[in-house]
Amino acid sequence: MFTNNENISFNKLNKYIHEKNEMEELKHRSCLTILADSYFTNIVVIDSCGAGVVVSGCNPHLKDFCIFKCSEGMIIKNNSTGIYDNIEISSIKNSGIIVLDSSNPNITRCNIHDILSGNGEAIGITNNATGTYRTCEIFN
Repeated sequence: MFTNNENISFNKLNKYIHEKNEMEELKHRSCLTILADSYFTNIVVIDSCGAGVVVSGCNPHLKDFCIFKCSEGMIIKNNSTGIYDNIEISSIKNSGIIVLDSSNPNITRCNIHDILSGNGEAIGITNNATGTYRTCEIFN
């Protein structure tokens, strides 16, 4: 488990997560890439030059997340599923959530607002992806 009280370098945070982990109360300024079934709660991602969160080929549980000032909010790809609960995505340059490659997320209580590009979408679903989206608010 990683917490704010631990001395963790951002290089360690940026490494891929390859085993089941819990991450709580974490703030960082880089992309969080999730490649294994994991549980994350109370995470804030700020100022990533790419996506704030990338989920690839796994089934994570993300709860109480804030993603601010990133190029994309969250990318869910490569047959990923997972539970995404109470996610706040704002001040994003392009798209809030992109779901690709036959992924099927369960997203509940998601707020997406202040997409800065006139071309970005709040939620983009493509390449045979689906998903369940409940109680999501999208506004500018």
